[in-house]
Amino acid sequence: MKKFNEIKGVLNISESQYREEKAYNYSLLAKYSNEGVKALREELLVETPSIVFGSLVDCLLTDRNNFNNLFYISNACVTDSIKAVIDYLTDTLKIELPLEDVCDNYILHAVEELNYQSNWKNQTRIDKVRKEGEAYYNAKLKGKNKYIITYSDYKEALDLCKEIVQGRWSRWIWEYKDKSDVEFLYQQKLKYCMKNNNSTVPVNIKAMYDLLVVNHKNKVIAPFDIKTTSSSHFNFNKSFYKWRYDIQAKLYNYILYNLIEEDEYFKGFAVNDMTFIVASRNDKKVVLYKDVSDRSMYNNSFKWWKDLLYEVHSLITGINLDYEYPVHQQKGIVKINCNDR
Repeated sequence: MKKFNEIKGVLNISESQYREEKAYNYSLLAKYSNEGVKALREELLVETPSIVFGSLVDCLLTDRNNFNNLFYISNACVTDSIKAVIDYLTDTLKIELPLEDVCDNYILHAVEELNYQSNWKNQTRIDKVRKEGEAYYNAKLKGKNKYIITYSDYKEALDLCKEIVQGRWSRWIWEYKDKSDVEFLYQQKLKYCMKNNNSTVPVNIKAMYDLLVVNHKNKVIAPFDIKTTSSSHFNFNKSFYKWRYDIQAKLYNYILYNLIEEDEYFKGFAVNDMTFIVASRNDKKVVLYKDVSDRSMYNNSFKWWKDLLYEVHSLITGINLDYEYPVHQQKGIVKINCNDR
């Protein structure tokens, strides 16, 4: 039985090393689809509370031994606005002094940049940050370069992980975990060199699966991705299209399928459609979702991932990053029809 990580194109590296790999990925294509060309000029990683919580669930479920390297639990109670000011001081200005030793001018600069209580007197704003932000600031210093979470977040994430593993609709997945002829692989990273649409120029694309279940006996590979949502799981359909998870499902499986097709042992294995394990913080339930759409269901406004890849690659390698690809192609006149809805 050949191990899956012995396939050419499997990256046996850390997540931080994976982030440094030069290749197009789902996040970039989805951001370009939603925001246009400015997505190619801006930093992709934006840490929101929901993203941090999702990372927490992923870590506890798939990489628990790494928890203390990534997260720091703090009971500091702080408003979002004060938190933003403290984050600016520690993350943007890189201040590491005790808060009492930080000069007023730095705090004033931070509150001005974030427009915090602009109708207050400057000294009042500064004093408010010092008083209400001290506990969170100290946590940021102690948990340097880590996500700062509350114990409440930690407990909630543990409960969701338990529901994912033992819940009514998803527990069958984990029944495969200890079988001798099944590989249960967390955070599997892949990279593939493809020929882009209408081009002979090779393009690198990459993927990181939350979970791959490789069944050697049945010759089936089942891919899974874990999504946490603050709303009901019933609303996941809307989130699916908003965040273009269809791109993730199709791109990842394209990479996976092509890698195993080039391997003598794995080339006969079937690849299942990606299953999204959706864990709702709102109703504490876990439901499985699958993308069953095909190429024929896409149009000019909701584009297939390969078309988006071609546009992004063309813009980055040849055309100025000033307008979207269709604008360049149609010389500034973009045509609209009733199917583009």
